[in-house]
Amino acid sequence: EKDFGDTVTRLEYVKLIAGLLNAPEMPQGGSPYTDITADTAGAGAVFYAYNAGYIAGDTAFRPKEEITVNDACAIAVRVIGVRNFGRRLSGGI
Repeated sequence: EKDFGDTVTRLEYVKLIAGLLNAPEMPQGGSPYTDITADTAGAGAVFYAYNAGYIAGDTAFRPKEEITVNDACAIAVRVIGVRNFGRRLSGGI
């Protein structure tokens, strides 16, 4: 349980998103991350988010790092499927 103002790790955030989307808890598909294996707690959420295109990145997921606001927003935008989000905010077409 988190309180307002608590930090949220990258893994906690992805698990939250996957839970909201009723993603399978067991890992399905693969992960390109060297620090996430099928045995890692929360691996199912990470594999789901990666294979759905919600997360990307290099070879390390860094599950214990605090998620940045930018990363959290980018994932949320991908989940809801907003296209050309930046142009909409700036008044473009």
